[in-house]
Amino acid sequence: MDYKAKIIQQSFNVFKKYIQQHLTHSYHLRPMIQYVKLHNVKTHNDGLYGIEIGTHQALNAYSIMQNLPIRKLYLIDPYTLYDDGINTYSNRDRDYEIAQQRMKPFENNIEFIKEPSEVACKLFQGKYKVDFVYIDGNHSYNYVKKDIELYYPFVKSGGVIGGHDFRADCEGLCRAVLEFADKNKLKLNGWVTDWWFVKP
Repeated sequence: MDYKAKIIQQSFNVFKKYIQQHLTHSYHLRPMIQYVKLHNVKTHNDGLYGIEIGTHQALNAYSIMQNLPIRKLYLIDPYTLYDDGINTYSNRDRDYEIAQQRMKPFENNIEFIKEPSEVACKLFQGKYKVDFVYIDGNHSYNYVKKDIELYYPFVKSGGVIGGHDFRADCEGLCRAVLEFADKNKLKLNGWVTDWWFVKP
């Protein structure tokens, strides 16, 4: 390897190490959660209540627990096989094991709900309102539409509902989000691929 190639390789290794240490997918704070952190935390001395739909291996849930003062985070995922055209999940038992292990440090402040979201929502009827709902489950139009409609009533005034993957290759998801915004006269907020509404 010549001198220039060695310099390039060394530079690449330094950059790769920096990425692994500082910008890992596991622990980065997604834009909607960043919004919740900046706008909702100061008024909640007793901690926040949140719901995540579509926990998978709990990478986002871990980030939420690391960055927000969470009183209780409900993690909804049936951990069943599915393919929504964007994501394909096959080894769901393994995903659940990884999620449980990752979230073990926070076990007193989380609750896994291994049910489809339309079943899990019944558990919140008549209970307190939550500060935020993050939707990252099945990305198909009907599923996203259903998740927004079912969980919006559980968000308190000033709270946030939103999710992941508002992008061109998730046409059904984008359609469901835009339709809900139009129907309810809500301002659609977004950054990178996150989207969210602030409930009036």
